[in-house]
Amino acid sequence: MIGGVLCLAASGLFLFAPVDVATDMDGMLILLPVIGIVQFVTAFGLRGLQRWARIPTGLFSALGLLGFPLGTIINGYILYLVFSAKGSMVFSEDYSEIIAQTPHIKYRTSIIVKIFLFLLLAVITFGVVAMLIST
Repeated sequence: MIGGVLCLAASGLFLFAPVDVATDMDGMLILLPVIGIVQFVTAFGLRGLQRWARIPTGLFSALGLLGFPLGTIINGYILYLVFSAKGSMVFSEDYSEIIAQTPHIKYRTSIIVKIFLFLLLAVITFGVVAMLIST
């Protein structure tokens, strides 16, 4: 979902870019929102444990491996989670049946993960604001 937000935010920034820059980036103005929407759809598929969501997740994570060093670590871990034996079990029909039989059991996100995501979003926001101020 973060990738989708970033793509849509970046495409929104092109709307405020100078005309000569915006005309040079017409392809990006179309491509970024499409990628952002596909990432949102994939994220909702992952949250619903839909089997089809594994393929676009793998493609986006494979591209994310190019973002050395942090992107490589994060996307390598995502690939491991989605395509490991555990990931195959989570996306299986048997696991869907288990979830259907135990609707009262809910997964709760760790406070550490929430803090990490908050800090990540704060750093990204600071970077975008700093970039806008410097231009």
